[in-house]
Amino acid sequence: MMAQSRTDSLKHIRADSIKKARLVKQVQFSIDSARKAEVAKLHYADSAGKAKKEIKRIQLFAEVQRVLRQNPVYHFGGKPVLLIIEIRKVKSNEGLFYFILSLILYFALIRLFFYKYLGALFTLFFRATLRQQQLREQLLQSPLPALLMNIFFVVNAGVYSAFLATHYRFSFAGNFWATAIYC
Repeated sequence: MMAQSRTDSLKHIRADSIKKARLVKQVQFSIDSARKAEVAKLHYADSAGKAKKEIKRIQLFAEVQRVLRQNPVYHFGGKPVLLIIEIRKVKSNEGLFYFILSLILYFALIRLFFYKYLGALFTLFFRATLRQQQLREQLLQSPLPALLMNIFFVVNAGVYSAFLATHYRFSFAGNFWATAIYC
């Protein structure tokens, strides 16, 4: 019954509020107007421990603001700089992608239909044997794959030349497709 008496709880509340008032009076630092309202709310805090934590948080926040305002590198206290942002213009290269994909498909079809011809061509190119003359004669006997490979080479050389002309910004390289056809 003694724990529920009215005098014990009043004594505890009064002592707690006196400690809070002393803590708030001890805080002497400069803070902005928004923080002054928070300090005023500390009078109504539940306990002195919470008030101490809140005061330390406010002091830390004020110190960080002061350091940032005085920092010469970041220039927080100076005049704001206006940055102009331009809208990015997207240049579509989808046609070029599909063209290169069709060149790869063209070479794949040549390899599929004329596998023996390409095998003999690579053998002739990479080996230096006595059979070279015989392989060369075999390759001369098949004119269709040779014609298709020559067309493939000419188209690839033209596209590569157009890429180089565009990259180095030659005067005639305004339109990629016209440059590729010209090359």
